This record gives sequence, structure tokens and C-alpha cells, in this order.
Amino acid sequence: MPAFDTLKATKLLKASGFEETQAEAVVATVKDAVADNVATKTDVGELRTEFKTDITELRTELKTEIAELRDELKTDIAELRAEMGELRAELKTDIAELRTELKTEIGELRASTYRIVLTTSLAVIGATVSLIKLLP
Repeated sequence: MPAFDTLKATKLLKASGFEETQAEAVVATVKDAVADNVATKTDVGELRTEFKTDITELRTELKTEIAELRDELKTDIAELRAEMGELRAELKTDIAELRTELKTEIGELRASTYRIVLTTSLAVIGATVSLIKLLP
């Protein structure tokens, strides 16, 4: 934005009917209002420097936080792997115990089945012998 030309503004106001003191007062008021609300190149440069500094600080903070989160995640993953290993070992133990129990039960059922078959066979043989003796 070009600088505010106070002399030119005063002349324009005087040409349009303002007295010199009135024109100077209006121009001074406008100049003060504009000066308070317009950013200069220096202002913009200072803001740019502040923003760059803020961005650099933020970037550094974010990198640090990301590194910390990455470390936490690695630790959590390692802990989960250890837990999974423990659970796998427990599961293998439980499966082995179940296998042993099932083998024992199957053995007991076989023995029981053999006893029943043997007892039934002996009963049938006994009945057959008795029937044969009864025949003429």
C-alpha cells in the first residue's frame, strides 16, 4: 500500500471547501487511523520471523513427541509379544494335559468295552452250553 500523502489530501479537502485547519485536522485523524491499522513491511517481516520460529519449535516438539510415541509403541509391541509367548506356552501345556486325559479315558473305555464284550460272550457261551445239555 503506498504511503498516505497528507499534503495532497489537505489540498483536496481545501479545494472542496474545507478551511485549512479543518483539512489538516481531518488529514491528521485519517493518518493516525491508517497508521495504527496498516502493517508495514517491518511488521510483516517480524511476523514472518516469529512464525518461522514458532513453526521450527512446533516441528521440534512434534518430532520429539513422535519419537516418544514410537518408543512407547515398540515397548507395547514387545510386551504383547511376550504375553503371546506366555499364552502360547500355557495353551500347549493345556493341550498336552487334555491329550493325556483323553488317552486315559479312551483306555478306560476300551477296557470297559472289553469287559462287557467278554462278559457278554461268556454269558452267551454259558447259555449255549446249557441249551446244548438240554437237547436230547
